[in-house]
Amino acid sequence: GRDAIYMGANMFTFSFLDSRIWAFDKQAMYAGQSATAVMRNLGSNEDTPQPMNLHGWNQGTWPTSGPHYFITETGYNGANHTIWAWTDPFGANTLTAVGTINLNTSTGVTAGLPLDAPQSGGGTLDAGDWRPLDFEYRNGDAWTTMTVACNPGSGSVNCIRWAQIDLATASVVQSGVLASNGEFRFHPDLAVNHCDDMAVGYTKSSSSSFPSVYYAGRQSTDPLNTLQAETLIKAGEINYTSFEGSSPRRWGDYTGMTIDPDGTTFWYLGEYSKNTGTTSGRWGTYIASMSYASCNPGGGPTPTPTSTGVPPTPTNTPLPPTPTNTPGPGTNSVTLNPEADAFVISSRPNGNLGSAATLRIDASPTTNSYLRFNVQGVTGNVTQATLRIYTQSTSTNGYNVHAVANNTWGELSINGNNAPPLGNILNSS
Repeated sequence: GRDAIYMGANMFTFSFLDSRIWAFDKQAMYAGQSATAVMRNLGSNEDTPQPMNLHGWNQGTWPTSGPHYFITETGYNGANHTIWAWTDPFGANTLTAVGTINLNTSTGVTAGLPLDAPQSGGGTLDAGDWRPLDFEYRNGDAWTTMTVACNPGSGSVNCIRWAQIDLATASVVQSGVLASNGEFRFHPDLAVNHCDDMAVGYTKSSSSSFPSVYYAGRQSTDPLNTLQAETLIKAGEINYTSFEGSSPRRWGDYTGMTIDPDGTTFWYLGEYSKNTGTTSGRWGTYIASMSYASCNPGGGPTPTPTSTGVPPTPTNTPLPPTPTNTPGPGTNSVTLNPEADAFVISSRPNGNLGSAATLRIDASPTTNSYLRFNVQGVTGNVTQATLRIYTQSTSTNGYNVHAVANNTWGELSINGNNAPPLGNILNSS
Protein backbone atom coordinates (compact mmCIF):
# COMPACT_ATOMS: atom_id res chain seq x y z
CA GLY A 1 0.00 0.00 0.00
CA ARG A 2 0.90 3.67 -0.14
CA ASP A 3 1.27 4.10 3.61
CA ALA A 4 1.49 0.52 4.92
CA ILE A 5 1.77 -3.13 3.95
CA TYR A 6 -1.73 -4.60 4.04
CA MET A 7 -2.88 -8.19 4.51
CA GLY A 8 -6.17 -10.05 4.74
CA ALA A 9 -6.99 -13.53 6.03
CA ASN A 10 -9.79 -15.91 6.94
CA MET A 11 -9.63 -17.13 10.53
CA PHE A 12 -10.56 -20.66 11.60
CA THR A 13 -10.88 -22.72 14.77
CA PHE A 14 -12.46 -26.07 13.92
CA SER A 15 -14.61 -24.13 11.43
CA PHE A 16 -14.69 -20.67 9.87
CA LEU A 17 -14.55 -17.95 12.51
CA ASP A 18 -14.30 -14.55 10.78
CA SER A 19 -12.18 -12.50 8.38
CA ARG A 20 -9.60 -9.91 9.41
CA ILE A 21 -7.33 -7.33 7.86
CA TRP A 22 -3.96 -5.99 9.04
CA ALA A 23 -1.78 -2.97 8.37
CA PHE A 24 1.97 -3.17 9.03
CA ASP A 25 4.32 -0.20 9.34
CA LYS A 26 6.23 -0.60 6.10
CA GLN A 27 8.79 2.12 6.83
CA ALA A 28 9.89 0.26 9.95
CA MET A 29 9.94 -3.03 8.05
CA TYR A 30 12.03 -1.54 5.25
CA ALA A 31 14.46 -0.29 7.89
CA GLY A 32 14.75 -3.75 9.46
CA GLN A 33 12.93 -2.70 12.63
CA SER A 34 10.03 -4.25 14.52
CA ALA A 35 6.83 -3.31 12.76
CA THR A 36 3.75 -1.96 14.43
CA ALA A 37 0.64 -3.87 13.33
CA VAL A 38 -3.00 -2.85 13.46
CA MET A 39 -5.84 -5.37 12.98
CA ARG A 40 -9.52 -4.89 12.17
CA ASN A 41 -12.15 -7.63 12.32
CA LEU A 42 -14.64 -7.69 9.43
CA GLY A 43 -16.94 -10.25 11.04
CA SER A 44 -18.22 -13.66 10.05
CA ASN A 45 -20.43 -12.50 7.16
CA GLU A 46 -17.36 -11.45 5.14
CA ASP A 47 -14.66 -13.77 3.85
CA THR A 48 -11.37 -13.75 1.92
CA PRO A 49 -10.46 -10.05 2.23
CA GLN A 50 -8.21 -9.09 -0.67
CA PRO A 51 -6.14 -5.93 -0.16
CA MET A 52 -5.74 -3.78 -3.24
CA ASN A 53 -2.47 -4.26 -5.13
CA LEU A 54 -1.11 -0.91 -6.24
CA HIS A 55 0.47 -0.41 -9.66
CA GLY A 56 1.46 2.67 -11.61
CA TRP A 57 4.28 4.34 -9.68
CA ASN A 58 6.40 4.86 -12.79
CA GLN A 59 3.37 6.09 -14.75
CA GLY A 60 2.30 8.60 -12.10
CA THR A 61 -1.02 6.93 -11.35
CA TRP A 62 -0.09 5.64 -7.90
CA PRO A 63 -2.47 7.33 -5.42
CA THR A 64 -0.78 10.01 -3.31
CA SER A 65 -3.52 10.24 -0.70
CA GLY A 66 -6.70 8.57 0.45
CA PRO A 67 -7.60 5.21 1.99
CA HIS A 68 -6.48 1.72 1.12
CA TYR A 69 -9.23 -0.51 -0.27
CA PHE A 70 -10.18 -4.15 0.24
CA ILE A 71 -12.75 -6.42 -1.36
CA THR A 72 -14.53 -9.24 0.46
CA GLU A 73 -17.06 -11.85 -0.45
CA THR A 74 -20.26 -11.07 1.43
CA GLY A 75 -22.69 -13.73 2.61
CA TYR A 76 -20.88 -16.53 0.75
CA ASN A 77 -23.53 -16.54 -1.98
CA GLY A 78 -21.35 -16.03 -5.05
CA ALA A 79 -23.04 -12.72 -5.86
CA ASN A 80 -22.28 -10.01 -3.31
CA HIS A 81 -18.93 -8.36 -2.65
CA THR A 82 -18.22 -5.43 -0.33
CA ILE A 83 -15.66 -2.68 -0.92
CA TRP A 84 -13.92 -1.45 2.25
CA ALA A 85 -11.87 1.74 2.73
CA TRP A 86 -9.30 1.86 5.54
CA THR A 87 -7.96 5.32 6.32
CA ASP A 88 -4.93 6.13 8.51
CA PRO A 89 -4.65 2.75 10.29
CA PHE A 90 -1.94 4.05 12.66
CA GLY A 91 -3.85 7.21 13.52
CA ALA A 92 -7.59 7.81 13.23
CA ASN A 93 -7.96 4.17 12.12
CA THR A 94 -11.23 4.62 10.21
CA LEU A 95 -12.72 1.61 8.43
CA THR A 96 -15.71 2.19 6.15
CA ALA A 97 -17.84 -0.17 4.08
CA VAL A 98 -18.10 1.92 0.91
CA GLY A 99 -20.77 -0.30 -0.63
CA THR A 100 -21.73 -3.77 -1.84
CA ILE A 101 -21.82 -4.85 -5.48
CA ASN A 102 -23.81 -7.74 -6.94
CA LEU A 103 -21.86 -9.42 -9.74
CA ASN A 104 -24.74 -11.74 -10.61
CA THR A 105 -26.72 -8.62 -11.46
CA SER A 106 -23.94 -6.76 -13.28
CA THR A 107 -22.99 -9.74 -15.47
CA GLY A 108 -26.50 -11.15 -15.89
CA VAL A 109 -25.12 -14.59 -14.99
CA THR A 110 -26.09 -16.43 -11.81
CA ALA A 111 -22.99 -17.95 -10.24
CA GLY A 112 -22.70 -21.40 -8.73
CA LEU A 113 -19.91 -22.92 -6.68
CA PRO A 114 -17.10 -24.12 -8.97
CA LEU A 115 -17.17 -27.78 -9.98
CA ASP A 116 -14.34 -30.29 -9.92
CA ALA A 117 -12.73 -29.87 -13.34
CA PRO A 118 -12.35 -32.91 -15.62
CA GLN A 119 -9.21 -33.68 -17.64
CA SER A 120 -8.26 -35.98 -20.48
CA GLY A 121 -7.53 -39.46 -19.18
CA GLY A 122 -9.84 -39.26 -16.18
CA GLY A 123 -9.70 -37.78 -12.71
CA THR A 124 -10.63 -34.26 -11.69
CA LEU A 125 -8.96 -31.13 -10.38
CA ASP A 126 -10.00 -29.04 -7.38
CA ALA A 127 -11.17 -25.68 -8.73
CA GLY A 128 -11.64 -24.07 -5.31
CA ASP A 129 -14.60 -21.84 -4.52
CA TRP A 130 -15.96 -18.50 -5.72
CA ARG A 131 -13.90 -16.19 -3.50
CA PRO A 132 -12.19 -13.16 -5.13
CA LEU A 133 -8.68 -14.13 -6.18
CA ASP A 134 -7.29 -10.68 -6.93
CA PHE A 135 -7.89 -6.95 -6.40
CA GLU A 136 -5.78 -4.74 -8.67
CA TYR A 137 -5.54 -0.94 -8.72
CA ARG A 138 -5.11 1.09 -11.88
CA ASN A 139 -5.98 4.72 -12.67
CA GLY A 140 -8.43 5.18 -9.81
CA ASP A 141 -10.37 1.94 -10.29
CA ALA A 142 -9.90 -1.62 -9.05
CA TRP A 143 -10.29 -4.92 -10.90
CA THR A 144 -11.12 -8.35 -9.52
CA THR A 145 -11.60 -11.88 -10.84
CA MET A 146 -12.80 -15.26 -9.55
CA THR A 147 -13.95 -18.74 -10.56
CA VAL A 148 -17.67 -19.46 -10.67
CA ALA A 149 -19.83 -22.18 -12.16
CA CYS A 150 -22.17 -21.09 -14.94
CA ASN A 151 -24.15 -22.64 -17.77
CA PRO A 152 -23.16 -21.34 -21.25
CA GLY A 153 -25.84 -23.50 -22.88
CA SER A 154 -25.28 -27.24 -22.56
CA GLY A 155 -24.56 -27.69 -18.86
CA SER A 156 -22.59 -26.17 -16.02
CA VAL A 157 -18.85 -25.60 -16.36
CA ASN A 158 -16.31 -23.47 -14.52
CA CYS A 159 -16.15 -19.90 -15.78
CA ILE A 160 -13.97 -16.82 -15.30
CA ARG A 161 -15.79 -13.81 -13.88
CA TRP A 162 -14.14 -10.38 -13.83
CA ALA A 163 -15.13 -6.83 -12.96
CA GLN A 164 -13.85 -3.25 -13.01
CA ILE A 165 -15.02 -1.28 -9.97
CA ASP A 166 -15.22 2.45 -9.26
CA LEU A 167 -13.70 2.64 -5.78
CA ALA A 168 -15.19 5.98 -4.79
CA THR A 169 -18.77 4.80 -5.31
CA ALA A 170 -18.38 1.00 -5.03
CA SER A 171 -20.12 0.64 -8.38
CA VAL A 172 -19.39 -1.71 -11.28
CA VAL A 173 -17.88 0.06 -14.31
CA GLN A 174 -17.99 -3.13 -16.38
CA SER A 175 -17.94 -6.89 -15.84
CA GLY A 176 -18.16 -10.15 -17.71
CA VAL A 177 -18.03 -13.95 -17.67
CA LEU A 178 -15.78 -16.06 -19.91
CA ALA A 179 -17.31 -19.49 -20.61
CA SER A 180 -17.84 -22.12 -23.31
CA ASN A 181 -19.61 -25.46 -23.48
CA GLY A 182 -17.67 -28.42 -22.11
CA GLU A 183 -14.58 -26.40 -21.11
CA PHE A 184 -13.58 -25.63 -17.52
CA ARG A 185 -11.66 -22.44 -16.71
CA PHE A 186 -10.49 -21.82 -13.18
CA HIS A 187 -8.01 -20.10 -10.83
CA PRO A 188 -7.78 -16.77 -12.70
CA ASP A 189 -5.58 -13.80 -11.90
CA LEU A 190 -5.44 -10.47 -13.74
CA ALA A 191 -3.50 -7.23 -14.15
CA VAL A 192 -4.07 -3.90 -15.90
CA ASN A 193 -1.50 -1.79 -17.78
CA HIS A 194 -1.20 1.99 -17.70
CA CYS A 195 -3.44 2.26 -20.79
CA ASP A 196 -6.28 0.52 -18.90
CA ASP A 197 -5.88 -2.66 -20.96
CA MET A 198 -6.49 -5.85 -18.95
CA ALA A 199 -5.18 -9.41 -19.20
CA VAL A 200 -6.38 -12.40 -17.16
CA GLY A 201 -4.56 -15.74 -16.97
CA TYR A 202 -6.06 -19.06 -15.89
CA THR A 203 -6.07 -22.86 -16.22
CA LYS A 204 -8.33 -24.56 -18.76
CA SER A 205 -9.10 -28.27 -19.04
CA SER A 206 -11.85 -30.58 -20.29
CA SER A 207 -12.59 -34.26 -20.66
CA SER A 208 -10.59 -34.16 -23.90
CA SER A 209 -7.70 -31.85 -22.92
CA PHE A 210 -4.97 -31.73 -20.27
CA PRO A 211 -4.74 -28.81 -17.82
CA SER A 212 -3.19 -25.92 -19.79
CA VAL A 213 -2.24 -22.26 -19.31
CA TYR A 214 -4.33 -19.63 -21.12
CA TYR A 215 -5.00 -15.94 -21.02
CA ALA A 216 -7.60 -13.54 -22.41
CA GLY A 217 -7.89 -9.79 -22.19
CA ARG A 218 -9.37 -6.54 -23.36
CA GLN A 219 -8.14 -3.14 -24.49
CA SER A 220 -9.58 0.05 -23.11
CA THR A 221 -11.03 0.86 -26.53
CA ASP A 222 -12.95 -2.43 -26.74
CA PRO A 223 -16.71 -2.40 -26.09
CA LEU A 224 -17.51 -2.52 -22.39
CA ASN A 225 -18.08 -5.92 -20.74
CA THR A 226 -16.21 -7.84 -23.46
CA LEU A 227 -13.00 -9.85 -23.76
CA GLN A 228 -10.94 -10.62 -26.83
CA ALA A 229 -10.37 -14.23 -27.91
CA GLU A 230 -8.31 -16.32 -25.49
CA THR A 231 -4.74 -17.41 -26.28
CA LEU A 232 -2.97 -20.64 -25.34
CA ILE A 233 0.28 -20.00 -23.46
CA LYS A 234 1.34 -23.55 -22.58
CA ALA A 235 -0.48 -26.79 -23.43
CA GLY A 236 -0.76 -29.52 -20.82
CA GLU A 237 1.34 -32.59 -21.55
CA ILE A 238 -0.15 -35.46 -19.57
CA ASN A 239 -2.95 -36.59 -17.28
CA TYR A 240 -2.32 -34.89 -13.95
CA THR A 241 -1.71 -37.08 -10.90
CA SER A 242 -0.18 -36.17 -7.56
CA PHE A 243 0.53 -37.52 -4.10
CA GLU A 244 -3.22 -37.48 -3.44
CA GLY A 245 -4.64 -40.91 -4.04
CA SER A 246 -8.01 -39.80 -5.36
CA SER A 247 -9.79 -36.94 -7.08
CA PRO A 248 -10.26 -34.04 -6.90
CA ARG A 249 -6.59 -33.27 -6.86
CA ARG A 250 -5.25 -29.98 -5.57
CA TRP A 251 -4.38 -27.45 -8.29
CA GLY A 252 -2.61 -24.10 -8.66
CA ASP A 253 -4.72 -21.42 -7.04
CA TYR A 254 -1.43 -19.63 -6.31
CA THR A 255 -0.87 -18.61 -9.94
CA GLY A 256 -0.49 -14.91 -10.61
CA MET A 257 -0.58 -12.12 -13.19
CA THR A 258 1.25 -8.84 -12.63
CA ILE A 259 2.36 -5.81 -14.60
CA ASP A 260 5.97 -4.90 -15.24
CA PRO A 261 7.32 -1.59 -13.88
CA ASP A 262 7.35 -0.37 -17.49
CA GLY A 263 3.56 -0.16 -17.22
CA THR A 264 2.91 -2.11 -20.43
CA THR A 265 4.24 -5.67 -20.11
CA PHE A 266 2.14 -8.38 -18.46
CA TRP A 267 3.83 -11.30 -16.69
CA TYR A 268 1.92 -14.45 -15.85
CA LEU A 269 2.95 -17.58 -13.96
CA GLY A 270 0.54 -20.47 -14.50
CA GLU A 271 0.42 -24.19 -13.80
CA TYR A 272 0.13 -26.95 -16.40
CA SER A 273 0.31 -30.74 -16.34
CA LYS A 274 3.91 -31.71 -17.08
CA ASN A 275 5.38 -35.07 -18.01
CA THR A 276 7.91 -35.35 -15.18
CA GLY A 277 8.42 -39.10 -15.45
CA THR A 278 6.64 -39.67 -12.14
CA THR A 279 3.07 -40.19 -10.98
CA SER A 280 3.30 -38.16 -7.77
CA GLY A 281 3.96 -34.70 -9.15
CA ARG A 282 2.99 -34.20 -12.79
CA TRP A 283 2.93 -30.45 -12.70
CA GLY A 284 5.00 -27.56 -13.96
CA THR A 285 4.88 -23.77 -13.78
CA TYR A 286 5.25 -21.64 -16.87
CA ILE A 287 6.16 -17.95 -17.10
CA ALA A 288 4.95 -15.86 -20.02
CA SER A 289 5.00 -12.19 -20.94
CA MET A 290 2.56 -10.42 -23.22
CA SER A 291 1.69 -6.87 -24.24
CA TYR A 292 -0.71 -4.88 -26.40
CA ALA A 293 0.98 -3.20 -29.38
CA SER A 294 -1.07 -0.02 -29.00
CA CYS A 295 0.27 0.48 -25.47
CA ASN A 296 3.82 -0.61 -26.25
CA PRO A 297 5.11 1.24 -29.32
CA GLY A 298 7.19 -1.04 -31.49
CA GLY A 299 6.04 -4.16 -29.69
CA GLY A 300 4.54 -7.15 -31.43
CA PRO A 301 1.01 -8.42 -30.87
CA THR A 302 0.71 -10.38 -27.65
CA PRO A 303 2.25 -13.47 -26.25
CA THR A 304 5.94 -14.26 -26.07
CA PRO A 305 6.00 -17.21 -23.65
CA THR A 306 9.22 -18.32 -22.02
CA SER A 307 10.09 -20.96 -19.48
CA THR A 308 12.06 -18.46 -17.42
CA GLY A 309 12.07 -14.71 -17.31
CA VAL A 310 13.51 -11.75 -15.47
CA PRO A 311 11.41 -8.59 -15.88
CA PRO A 312 13.16 -5.38 -16.84
CA THR A 313 13.85 -2.88 -14.06
CA PRO A 314 13.29 0.65 -15.31
CA THR A 315 15.06 3.35 -13.33
CA ASN A 316 13.21 6.35 -14.67
CA THR A 317 12.40 8.90 -11.99
CA PRO A 318 9.18 10.86 -12.55
CA LEU A 319 9.82 14.59 -12.86
CA PRO A 320 7.08 17.22 -12.70
CA PRO A 321 6.56 19.42 -15.72
CA THR A 322 8.50 22.66 -15.29
CA PRO A 323 7.09 25.43 -17.46
CA THR A 324 9.24 28.51 -17.81
CA ASN A 325 9.19 31.78 -19.67
CA THR A 326 12.40 32.12 -21.72
CA PRO A 327 13.62 35.71 -22.16
CA GLY A 328 14.82 37.47 -25.24
CA PRO A 329 17.86 39.81 -25.17
CA GLY A 330 17.59 42.54 -22.58
CA THR A 331 14.45 41.24 -20.97
CA ASN A 332 13.59 39.69 -17.64
CA SER A 333 12.41 36.14 -17.17
CA VAL A 334 10.27 34.34 -14.65
CA THR A 335 9.78 30.64 -14.02
CA LEU A 336 6.28 29.43 -13.22
CA ASN A 337 5.37 26.08 -11.76
CA PRO A 338 1.78 24.88 -12.19
CA GLU A 339 -0.52 25.51 -9.26
CA ALA A 340 -2.79 22.68 -10.41
CA ASP A 341 -2.38 19.70 -12.71
CA ALA A 342 -4.55 16.72 -13.61
CA PHE A 343 -5.43 14.48 -16.51
CA VAL A 344 -8.71 12.98 -17.70
CA ILE A 345 -9.31 9.78 -19.66
CA SER A 346 -12.13 9.25 -22.13
CA SER A 347 -12.74 5.70 -20.87
CA ARG A 348 -13.37 7.00 -17.31
CA PRO A 349 -15.59 10.08 -17.73
CA ASN A 350 -16.39 10.27 -13.99
CA GLY A 351 -12.89 9.52 -12.73
CA ASN A 352 -10.71 12.17 -11.08
CA LEU A 353 -6.95 11.62 -11.40
CA GLY A 354 -5.71 14.88 -9.93
CA SER A 355 -3.72 13.14 -7.18
CA ALA A 356 -1.43 11.40 -9.68
CA ALA A 357 2.27 12.27 -9.40
CA THR A 358 2.78 12.73 -13.15
CA LEU A 359 0.63 13.47 -16.17
CA ARG A 360 -0.28 11.17 -19.04
CA ILE A 361 -0.31 11.71 -22.79
CA ASP A 362 -1.57 8.68 -24.69
CA ALA A 363 -3.29 8.03 -27.99
CA SER A 364 -5.59 5.34 -26.63
CA PRO A 365 -7.73 5.94 -24.71
CA THR A 366 -7.95 9.66 -25.40
CA THR A 367 -6.15 11.48 -22.59
CA ASN A 368 -6.07 15.23 -21.93
CA SER A 369 -3.71 16.70 -19.34
CA TYR A 370 -4.47 20.10 -17.77
CA LEU A 371 -2.00 22.60 -16.27
CA ARG A 372 -2.94 25.88 -14.58
CA PHE A 373 -0.44 28.65 -13.82
CA ASN A 374 -0.77 31.72 -11.62
CA VAL A 375 0.81 34.58 -13.58
CA GLN A 376 0.16 37.34 -11.03
CA GLY A 377 3.17 39.62 -10.75
CA VAL A 378 4.14 39.32 -14.42
CA THR A 379 4.22 42.82 -15.89
CA GLY A 380 4.84 44.09 -19.38
CA ASN A 381 4.48 42.18 -22.59
CA VAL A 382 5.29 38.47 -22.76
CA THR A 383 7.40 38.02 -25.88
CA GLN A 384 8.17 34.32 -25.56
CA ALA A 385 7.13 31.38 -23.39
CA THR A 386 8.59 27.90 -23.25
CA LEU A 387 6.76 24.91 -21.80
CA ARG A 388 9.16 22.21 -20.65
CA ILE A 389 7.73 18.73 -20.11
CA TYR A 390 10.06 15.94 -19.02
CA THR A 391 9.11 12.49 -20.22
CA GLN A 392 9.02 9.59 -17.79
CA SER A 393 8.53 6.76 -20.28
CA THR A 394 9.33 6.31 -23.97
CA SER A 395 6.54 6.82 -26.49
CA THR A 396 6.24 7.69 -30.16
CA ASN A 397 2.98 9.54 -29.53
CA GLY A 398 3.12 13.30 -29.99
CA TYR A 399 0.89 15.85 -28.36
CA ASN A 400 -0.79 19.20 -28.94
CA VAL A 401 -0.66 22.13 -26.52
CA HIS A 402 -3.99 23.97 -26.35
CA ALA A 403 -5.10 27.18 -24.72
CA VAL A 404 -7.86 26.70 -22.12
CA ALA A 405 -10.02 29.73 -21.41
CA ASN A 406 -11.72 28.36 -18.28
CA ASN A 407 -9.31 28.35 -15.33
CA THR A 408 -11.82 27.49 -12.58
CA TRP A 409 -11.38 23.70 -12.69
CA GLY A 410 -10.25 21.95 -9.51
CA GLU A 411 -7.35 19.53 -9.37
CA LEU A 412 -9.30 17.05 -7.23
CA SER A 413 -12.66 17.48 -8.96
CA ILE A 414 -11.94 17.64 -12.69
CA ASN A 415 -13.02 14.61 -14.74
CA GLY A 416 -13.92 13.73 -18.30
CA ASN A 417 -17.46 15.08 -17.92
CA ASN A 418 -16.71 18.49 -16.40
CA ALA A 419 -13.30 19.24 -17.93
CA PRO A 420 -13.21 22.63 -19.72
CA PRO A 421 -13.08 22.53 -23.52
CA LEU A 422 -9.76 22.84 -25.32
CA GLY A 423 -9.06 26.03 -27.22
CA ASN A 424 -6.72 26.84 -30.09
CA ILE A 425 -3.61 24.73 -30.62
CA LEU A 426 -0.57 26.75 -29.51
CA ASN A 427 2.08 24.23 -30.51
CA SER A 428 2.63 20.54 -31.24
CA SER A 429 5.36 17.99 -30.65
